[in-house]
Amino acid sequence: MSLEDMADEWILNAISWDLVIVDETHRLLGQEQLYREVQKLSQTATHLLLLSATPIQERNEEYRKLLALLSPEQYGKMTEGEFVTLVRKQSRVQKAVNQQVKRLPRYNEYFEEIIEKLTQIAEMLEDKAFNKLVAAINTDSFRTVYPR
Repeated sequence: MSLEDMADEWILNAISWDLVIVDETHRLLGQEQLYREVQKLSQTATHLLLLSATPIQERNEEYRKLLALLSPEQYGKMTEGEFVTLVRKQSRVQKAVNQQVKRLPRYNEYFEEIIEKLTQIAEMLEDKAFNKLVAAINTDSFRTVYPR
């Protein structure tokens, strides 16, 4: 069904959708009624695939709105400010992780710095499971196996 057919609201209610594919997803951002219709579908469909060849860079609110279609419970009620904070945090985490990945081939030299950075990443993420994993790393085993 095309986006234009979405105006027929009976279609939305009459069929239980397993998979909804939305091509040219970026068009939804300029058409509030169409966005709301796809949003309704996203809450009831089993799977939703959004396609667009138009990049969304540095347009956080548009990005958040599209993510809200995919994960309404996580992004649907998030404010633009909260989302910007999340994107910034994600960027810092990504840079820190990439730095540690580069150090891994020489981890016997850098294991203390890697552990310290992992601890900082865990604090940034505020993720209890990740915090537990980092806390469980036995640095003494590194010193035994890979002495400096």
